[in-house]
Amino acid sequence: MTAETRPTPGAAGDPDRPARRRAYLRAFIYVGVVHLFAALLFAMFALGAR
Repeated sequence: MTAETRPTPGAAGDPDRPARRRAYLRAFIYVGVVHLFAALLFAMFALGAR
């Protein structure tokens, strides 16, 4: 591979960009699911205490 064909870090064609985007999306989904689960548990304990 010559110097002209090697991608430079931070270039527009950064091959890690899609992987990073998927990781952020997965983290966002996990945080949302954990919050929904916590809300369900909270509601169950609140209704059970009545």
